[in-house]
Amino acid sequence: IDINELFKASNRVDVKLRQIRDVNNWDDFVHSMKVVAKEIQHVSEMAIARQKELKNSTAKQLLVAAYVDLTQYNRMLITSTKAFLQHPEDESAIENRDYIITRMSEVLKTIAQLADGEDPEDIQREQFDEMEEDDDDDLSFYQYSSSPIVQPTSHLYTVSHQHVSYPIHPP
Repeated sequence: IDINELFKASNRVDVKLRQIRDVNNWDDFVHSMKVVAKEIQHVSEMAIARQKELKNSTAKQLLVAAYVDLTQYNRMLITSTKAFLQHPEDESAIENRDYIITRMSEVLKTIAQLADGEDPEDIQREQFDEMEEDDDDDLSFYQYSSSPIVQPTSHLYTVSHQHVSYPIHPP
């Protein structure tokens, strides 16, 4: 797998996600999402190919979790943006959409770091430290799986042993 192509594709998705923040009508959103969906599919295919090349089992699991996160966030982005477009004056609709976009950007960063061969334990530690530093996130709202391998990350959920745990996120 060409790591540089994976980085470029991740960057293209990240740029398009930022552009979605500026969308203010359904037609523009649908057009933007078609582009994002195509790029996400490309990133996902490369991530899966890279996952097969990795030797570290923790890195493989994190990459799979990131892939699942990206897929789920893509669906959530559609829902949150639809709510925003229907209620643009609603602060929670704006916050939800922006939250999903931020999380998608973090997942893309994780995929790029893992594909580049960074130590998965360092990546997890960095994510957890960032989550602790973020004053807006209250860790008491999160429930994580008890997997000894996949530790809590900044993702909305973690994957382990065919189990997905979702956070209890404040409205």
